[in-house]
Parts: sequence; C-alpha cells; structure tokens
Amino acid sequence: MKINYGIIAVNSGTAVESINSMDDVLHFVGYEHRPTQQDATLLYEELISDVQFQLIDVKFDIIPAPNHIVELVREMFEGVESDE
Repeated sequence: MKINYGIIAVNSGTAVESINSMDDVLHFVGYEHRPTQQDATLLYEELISDVQFQLIDVKFDIIPAPNHIVELVREMFEGVESDE
C-alpha cells in the first residue's frame, strides 16, 4: 500500500500551519485513498478508549495530515514491505 493521505491526532487547537514535524503529531494513520469523515470518527473513538495509545486523558483533534507529514511518513517507511 502506498500512503497517499493521512489523518493525524494533534493537541487540541493546533493549527495545521504549525505542524512542522512528527514531533507535533500524537498519532498518524496513513491511507492509500482519501480518508472519510467516518475514518476520522472511528480513529477518534479508538484513541479515546484504548489505553495503549495513552491519549485517554489528552484533549486532541483529528485532522487531515498536511502533505509534508504524509511525505515524511512515506520516507520513513520507504522500502518496508507490508502485508496489507
């Protein structure tokens, strides 16, 4: 799967323009096709209810990942094969 799009969890109120690196991202999910509002809703519900993500007590927003963040993730996983 090629990551063409992403949705991210960021601290509540974070402006897209202020997201410069993965340090600004609490969680990233990549998609080959443009994610839907339902994808974002499902991600939010999972992040607020699953303790493994450590975001239960954190105020965060789910927003579309800026292109430069999608590109950073692509570069991080370049050459890594996936079963998906």
